[in-house]
Amino acid sequence: MNYYSLLDVNKSASPEELKKAYKKASMQHHPDRGGNEERFKEINEAYATLKDPQKRAIYDNPQPQQHHFGAGFGGGGINPNDPAFQDVFNNMFGQRSSPQWQRPPMRNEDIQLYVDLGISEVFSGKSLRISYELQMGGAQTHEITIPPGIHDVIKYQGLGNNGIEGIPRGDLYAKIRIKDSKSWQRIGLDLHTIAPVDVFDLLLGTDVQITTPEGKNLSVKVPSGSQPSVVFSIHGYGIPDPRSGRRGIIFVKLKTKIPKITDIELIERITNLKKDLTNNA
Repeated sequence: MNYYSLLDVNKSASPEELKKAYKKASMQHHPDRGGNEERFKEINEAYATLKDPQKRAIYDNPQPQQHHFGAGFGGGGINPNDPAFQDVFNNMFGQRSSPQWQRPPMRNEDIQLYVDLGISEVFSGKSLRISYELQMGGAQTHEITIPPGIHDVIKYQGLGNNGIEGIPRGDLYAKIRIKDSKSWQRIGLDLHTIAPVDVFDLLLGTDVQITTPEGKNLSVKVPSGSQPSVVFSIHGYGIPDPRSGRRGIIFVKLKTKIPKITDIELIERITNLKKDLTNNA
């Protein structure tokens, strides 16, 4: 049985060409559409082999068997614990055989999609409805929940593709993409924001109030004489890591606003103040 002929592709067909040819052939020969059931099974077998690079390489370059297998396991038959037999079995199936000689269960392909979250939703979690296309046609719709603190990938078992009948569905992977807001930027588990202050706040000192994306109100003490663009850090209020429980750091960068002064008398007072500060430095 020539797998390439079954799918009507060349031996050099790319994974995309294989997938397209398989979908066309499986739809054409599907028993529910009046097709031949045996031919449909052969098409599924062909695609299951050729889509896997390791199995495809073995199929394209079969290894000659050096052992003669008997009809049974007694007398002149094979010994399942014979290393030579295990080597041949590994070449056929790509991994170490189990004591029961069971081939690892096959399943359909996984599906990956992207889910966008705002920074505040990382702390609160989010429930949403997602839709995606399946290999056998039609859209799949599910309600999924992104738990608080998740910011990388979530696996939903059994919600992946269903292209080959008779084997389990693949898994669905939701890759989280966190969107920065106008006030906050995320870098890893850390959060960065900018707090505007004026030159008098730097001279005299002040307390800067911020509200985190989680909704917590924090106060940053700016000592007198602080320099422009200084960055303060607040530990334990960044994005939580659900694995370790550790939380990132909030970084608050000061941005100095310089007021425009036009009043002549005020300019003179500031000039005198500058002289006093220079003399006392």
